[in-house]
Amino acid sequence: MESFAAMEREDLIFVGTSDLAGHLRGKAFPAQDLQSRLRKGMGYTGANIMMSAFGPIYDNPFGTIGDLTLVPDPSTKVDVPFTGFASERFYLADICTPDGAPWDCCPRNFLRRALDDLRSYTGLQILSAFEQELVFTGVEVGSGTTYGHDSYRHQAMFGEILMSAIRRAGVTPDSFLPEYGPRQYEVTVAPTLGMRAADEAVIVRELSATERTFTLACAMPTAARPCTTRRAHTASPKRPSRSSPGFSIIFRRSQH
Repeated sequence: MESFAAMEREDLIFVGTSDLAGHLRGKAFPAQDLQSRLRKGMGYTGANIMMSAFGPIYDNPFGTIGDLTLVPDPSTKVDVPFTGFASERFYLADICTPDGAPWDCCPRNFLRRALDDLRSYTGLQILSAFEQELVFTGVEVGSGTTYGHDSYRHQAMFGEILMSAIRRAGVTPDSFLPEYGPRQYEVTVAPTLGMRAADEAVIVRELSATERTFTLACAMPTAARPCTTRRAHTASPKRPSRSSPGFSIIFRRSQH
């Protein structure tokens, strides 16, 4: 990789959607084409959302025929430089038909329709945030105690680098802590309304699982160990949790 550093490069931007297996999949394009890609997107096929977490494609009615597009959502822009590494540049995307309409099976559109229905029928919106648990490979197994200050110290600057990357990606970090399992840590962010909370969950996950941070945002890699999770906690709007304001789901009645 060191030999590549001296070569001329062209900035690329990845655009993708978090699919049914929970992976961000898509394509990259030259950064100089951003404005046109924001309008027309990138070509895609329906079968791409049916890839399993382990590789094989599930049986599906889509095949490789049909024209779809990955259209970047400008509100999800991530452009975070890392010293000594390529920048993290990506957008989350809606899967659309050639005429620009949302595809019926677009995962982001599933959520958008559900949130719109909730608001239409009840007048409620969801205020939420996700906690992300991950495995940091930069420390030894058993190098500290659960939730302990020594576990926190052993991770050195990883937490600070990750929290900085999250903030520079437009997400508000809330807390960082050593978790229960070996080399397991957790990061939480401030709650936001509607789809933005789900988008931020994907953004934080992707920033946590790069060669820049040396982590695995996945299940524990050793059998018989506690698993890592990605979950949202709930709280009553009448009794908000003061001890954990960064990860609650609150139903908020719309003013419109």
